[in-house]
Amino acid sequence: MTGTGKYGSMTPTGGEDAPPRDKHEAINAFKRERDNFRRMKPELTGNPEFQNNFVAVHENEIVGKSKQRLDLFFKMSKLYPDGSYFIGKVYPPS
Repeated sequence: MTGTGKYGSMTPTGGEDAPPRDKHEAINAFKRERDNFRRMKPELTGNPEFQNNFVAVHENEIVGKSKQRLDLFFKMSKLYPDGSYFIGKVYPPS
């Protein structure tokens, strides 16, 4: 992002400008990662390591976990500045 106000130019959390992405491409990437999380969720729910944690999914893999969503968001924003990941909560089985 660039600005002309008193704050000048701003860059994403990763410190580097992410390559521009088409809006539809970004939406499709988000949906794909969300669907990957939904497919993994039954297995994650049964695993005590992931229960009551937020997990990050990127390219059909778990790439991070944390008790705090915001902590995980900041970590993933640095690793994947283009935003191509999904963060979801894993609850214990009911």
